Amino acid sequence: MKRIEALTDEHRATFGEWVEKWVAVGHRTGTLTPAEWATVDAAYRRAYRFAGKPEPALIRSRSPLAACVAAHVAVQVSRDGVGDGVGDGVWAGVWAGVGAGVGDGVRDGVGQYPTWLHEPIKAGLAAAKQSWWDTHWGGNLWCDWEAWASWLRDIGGLELTGDLWQRLDCSIDITTAGPAWLFGGFAAVSDRPTVLHVERVGTVTRMHCEDGPAIAWADGWALHFWHGIRVPADLIEGDGWDTDRILREDNAEIRRAAIERKGWPWFVRAAGLTEIATAPDPGNSGNSLRLYDLPEQIFDEPVRLLLCTNGSPDRSGARRDYGLTVPADIGDPVTAAAWTYDVPRETYALLQRRT
Repeated sequence: MKRIEALTDEHRATFGEWVEKWVAVGHRTGTLTPAEWATVDAAYRRAYRFAGKPEPALIRSRSPLAACVAAHVAVQVSRDGVGDGVGDGVWAGVWAGVGAGVGDGVRDGVGQYPTWLHEPIKAGLAAAKQSWWDTHWGGNLWCDWEAWASWLRDIGGLELTGDLWQRLDCSIDITTAGPAWLFGGFAAVSDRPTVLHVERVGTVTRMHCEDGPAIAWADGWALHFWHGIRVPADLIEGDGWDTDRILREDNAEIRRAAIERKGWPWFVRAAGLTEIATAPDPGNSGNSLRLYDLPEQIFDEPVRLLLCTNGSPDRSGARRDYGLTVPADIGDPVTAAAWTYDVPRETYALLQRRT
C-alpha cells in the first residue's frame, strides 16, 4: 500500500483543473440519455451488492420531488416486504458497502483525514452541496467526496488493496444522475436538473437567478434563489413585491432579498423612510452618505440603513446606490461608513478614494 503524507508543488498544480472537472459534474444539466441511465442502473445494482443486499429495482423520476412521491407510493403499495426496513438503515448499509469502505481505505493510505485536499476541492464544489439539500444520495449535486477520493487515486497515486477503487468507480457512476432515495428493494432516482444557475462570490458559489428559477427539472419542479437565499417564485418571476408584501414577510432573509430585488433606493422612496442625517462621502468625492431609520419588521434586530454610491463604476459604467445596514445607535453617516470598513471614523474621513 502506497501512503501519501503531504502534498507536493506538483500535486497542488493539479488542483485547479481537478476542481473545474468536478464542478462541471456538479453543474451538469439535462435529462439522462439511455446510455447514461444504463450506467446509473448498473451502478446502483453494484452498490447494493457491495452492501450485501439484493439488487434493487430502480424507479426513474424526472425530479427529486417526483422521486420522493414515487418512493412513498412504492412503500405504501408494497406487498412483498419491499418497504420493510427502509430509510436510514438501508442507506447506511449501502453507504457502508460503497462509500465508507473507500473512505476508510483512503484514510489508511493517507495517514490522516485528507483535509489538505478535501477543503480546497470542497470550496470549489460549494454549489453542489446546498444547505437546503437533504437526500440520502445526492448524485451529481453532491459529489465532493468523489472529487477528492478520485484525485487521491488518479493524481495522487494512492494504492489500496482489494476492491475499494471499484467501489469508488461505482460511486462516480452514480453521480451521472441526480439525487436518490434508497430502500430495501428499490431506489427512487431523480434525473439531473434541466436548469442550473449559480454565481461565484470570492471562494463561495451559490445559487442565483434574477429572472427565473435557479434550478429546475423536466417535470416543471423548480426552486428560486436570490444570491443563495431560497425565495418564493413570485418574488423572482414578477416585478418584485410592493412594500406591503415585503413588510408582511416573516423571514428576515427573504425580506432583505425582496428589497434588494427592487433596490434600496426604491425602498427608501416607496416606504417613506425617515432620513436621520446626510454627509459628503470622504472616500467617494461628489457623492453623499445618507442614513435612514428602518421599520422594525425588516430585520430581526434594530438597525439603520446607510445608503451609499459605488466607489467604482460597474460593468455598465454606472455608479449605483446600494444599502448597508449599521447598528441602530449610530447617528452619523461617516461613522456608519467607517463601521462597515471596521475602521475608526477619523481613518475613514481621511480616505482619498474607496472602491
